[in-house]
Amino acid sequence: MAFSRFDLANLVTGAESQKFVRSGDGVFRVAKTEEFEKLVTGAKADELKAEMKKTFGDAKDAAKGTFSERVEAGVKAVCQKYHLDYYKGTGDTLTKVDTSK
Repeated sequence: MAFSRFDLANLVTGAESQKFVRSGDGVFRVAKTEEFEKLVTGAKADELKAEMKKTFGDAKDAAKGTFSERVEAGVKAVCQKYHLDYYKGTGDTLTKVDTSK
Protein backbone atom coordinates (compact mmCIF):
# COMPACT_ATOMS: atom_id res chain seq x y z
CA MET A 1 0.00 0.00 0.00
CA ALA A 2 1.24 3.48 -0.87
CA PHE A 3 1.22 6.69 1.17
CA SER A 4 -1.49 7.81 3.58
CA ARG A 5 -3.17 11.20 3.43
CA PHE A 6 -1.08 12.19 6.46
CA ASP A 7 2.20 11.20 4.79
CA LEU A 8 1.42 13.43 1.83
CA ALA A 9 0.12 16.37 3.86
CA ASN A 10 3.25 16.34 6.02
CA LEU A 11 5.27 17.29 2.93
CA VAL A 12 3.89 20.81 3.38
CA THR A 13 5.89 21.44 6.55
CA GLY A 14 8.51 18.70 6.33
CA ALA A 15 12.08 19.54 5.41
CA GLU A 16 12.59 16.41 3.32
CA SER A 17 12.25 16.72 -0.45
CA GLN A 18 10.97 13.16 -0.86
CA LYS A 19 9.47 10.27 1.06
CA PHE A 20 9.67 6.51 0.59
CA VAL A 21 7.35 3.73 1.75
CA ARG A 22 8.02 0.00 1.50
CA SER A 23 5.01 -2.29 1.66
CA GLY A 24 5.64 -5.96 1.04
CA ASP A 25 7.58 -6.12 -2.23
CA GLY A 26 6.36 -2.67 -3.26
CA VAL A 27 8.35 0.54 -2.94
CA PHE A 28 6.73 3.95 -3.31
CA ARG A 29 8.31 7.39 -3.59
CA VAL A 30 6.81 10.85 -3.64
CA ALA A 31 8.93 13.91 -4.39
CA LYS A 32 8.38 17.64 -4.15
CA THR A 33 8.54 19.71 -7.33
CA GLU A 34 9.18 23.41 -7.92
CA GLU A 35 5.44 23.87 -8.50
CA PHE A 36 4.67 22.24 -5.15
CA GLU A 37 7.19 24.48 -3.40
CA LYS A 38 5.50 27.56 -4.93
CA LEU A 39 2.11 26.39 -3.62
CA VAL A 40 3.54 25.89 -0.14
CA THR A 41 5.24 29.29 -0.11
CA GLY A 42 2.00 31.15 -0.69
CA ALA A 43 -0.27 29.01 1.47
CA LYS A 44 -1.26 28.66 5.09
CA ALA A 45 0.22 25.31 6.06
CA ASP A 46 -2.74 23.99 8.09
CA GLU A 47 -5.21 24.92 5.36
CA LEU A 48 -3.12 23.34 2.61
CA LYS A 49 -2.67 20.16 4.65
CA ALA A 50 -6.44 19.96 5.22
CA GLU A 51 -7.11 20.47 1.50
CA MET A 52 -4.64 17.72 0.58
CA LYS A 53 -6.22 15.28 3.05
CA LYS A 54 -9.68 16.07 1.68
CA THR A 55 -8.52 15.58 -1.92
CA PHE A 56 -7.06 12.21 -0.93
CA GLY A 57 -10.20 11.14 0.94
CA ASP A 58 -12.60 12.22 -1.81
CA ALA A 59 -10.63 10.35 -4.50
CA LYS A 60 -10.23 7.24 -2.33
CA ASP A 61 -13.94 7.20 -1.48
CA ALA A 62 -14.93 7.59 -5.14
CA ALA A 63 -12.56 4.87 -6.39
CA LYS A 64 -13.44 1.24 -7.00
CA GLY A 65 -11.31 -1.80 -6.34
CA THR A 66 -9.29 -3.16 -3.46
CA PHE A 67 -8.32 -1.04 -0.49
CA SER A 68 -4.79 -0.63 -1.93
CA GLU A 69 -6.20 0.45 -5.31
CA ARG A 70 -8.44 3.00 -3.61
CA VAL A 71 -5.52 4.35 -1.56
CA GLU A 72 -3.48 4.69 -4.75
CA ALA A 73 -6.35 6.67 -6.31
CA GLY A 74 -6.04 9.08 -3.38
CA VAL A 75 -2.27 9.34 -3.81
CA LYS A 76 -2.60 10.00 -7.54
CA ALA A 77 -5.24 12.69 -6.97
CA VAL A 78 -3.08 14.55 -4.46
CA CYS A 79 0.04 14.25 -6.59
CA GLN A 80 -1.77 15.49 -9.69
CA LYS A 81 -3.49 18.43 -7.99
CA TYR A 82 -0.52 19.56 -5.90
CA HIS A 83 2.27 18.86 -8.39
CA LEU A 84 4.09 16.04 -6.59
CA ASP A 85 6.01 13.36 -8.48
CA TYR A 86 4.89 9.81 -7.66
CA TYR A 87 6.92 6.66 -8.34
CA LYS A 88 6.34 2.99 -7.60
CA GLY A 89 8.10 -0.28 -8.22
CA THR A 90 9.89 -3.14 -6.54
CA GLY A 91 13.39 -3.49 -5.17
CA ASP A 92 15.53 -0.63 -6.42
CA THR A 93 13.55 -0.08 -9.64
CA LEU A 94 10.98 2.70 -9.51
CA THR A 95 8.92 4.08 -12.38
CA LYS A 96 7.21 7.47 -12.45
CA VAL A 97 3.44 7.13 -12.35
CA ASP A 98 1.29 9.17 -14.74
CA THR A 99 -1.04 10.94 -12.31
CA SER A 100 -3.03 12.74 -15.01
CA LYS A 101 -5.41 9.79 -15.38
